[in-house]
Amino acid sequence: MSTPTLAAEAVDGDERVSRGIGTTLVDDAMLDSLEAVSELSCQFQEYIAKQYELRVTVIGKRLFAARLYSQDDARTAVDSRDMSAPIRYEVCILPDAIQQRCLDFVHSYGLEYGALDLIVTPDGEYVFLENNPVGQFLYVQQLVPTLPLLESVADTLIEGALCHSQT
Repeated sequence: MSTPTLAAEAVDGDERVSRGIGTTLVDDAMLDSLEAVSELSCQFQEYIAKQYELRVTVIGKRLFAARLYSQDDARTAVDSRDMSAPIRYEVCILPDAIQQRCLDFVHSYGLEYGALDLIVTPDGEYVFLENNPVGQFLYVQQLVPTLPLLESVADTLIEGALCHSQT
């Protein structure tokens, strides 16, 4: 967890190198040194083997799912956000129950938008990782052009504006 710029504003422009902080597998040596990060915000979770990852975007009442073949490249096997790896993204149709759970989850917080990250294990189990209530979506549409994410955001905003103007 960090600021979006990783404090880059405190570094001269020509010296800035920021690619974010990727997910790291923690080994026993790191666990023995946890006091080194005791005053930092950290999130630890169990590593779960994956067959592939999913980026599920909820926009209003619509849901769009993209399958990420993160296991096809060593650079994205742990964290799919390494965009230098040319992994495949494709449309994924989720089972009805999983779709409904994603929609219900986002709407239970009173949100109209959520970018959820899930994994599917080698045994086919769906595992929820997180919801990004302001998560990026345009890169997904760029990689899977058949997903009309931007259009759906625009439609949802227009619908909301029309509802408010009629009250």
